[in-house]
Amino acid sequence: MTIIGKFGLLVMTGAIVLAACEGNGATGGSSKPQRSDFDFLELGMSYDDVVASVGEADEDIGSGIHLMVYGLEDGTEIVLSFPSFDNLIAVHLYNPETGERELILGS
Repeated sequence: MTIIGKFGLLVMTGAIVLAACEGNGATGGSSKPQRSDFDFLELGMSYDDVVASVGEADEDIGSGIHLMVYGLEDGTEIVLSFPSFDNLIAVHLYNPETGERELILGS
């Protein structure tokens, strides 16, 4: 392979790696999702269904129950409650600045 051929292969490989590293699939790039990106949520759905639509959560802060946290573009957080990863039982919107929590789905 010529030097030019090797360089072209290297550039193409780099472009593929960079494209694969962008975003979490929900909004692309480095921007965070918005609240409206979670309008599809329904009680009883699985975490796999959520991940298929908005990507992996930023963290699981639960103990005894999975509390999957998604940081939103406006600084608030969506918190999804799963006793097991196949049954969404509640969704909250949390504002870390004020400590306010709003129930969106569930009880």
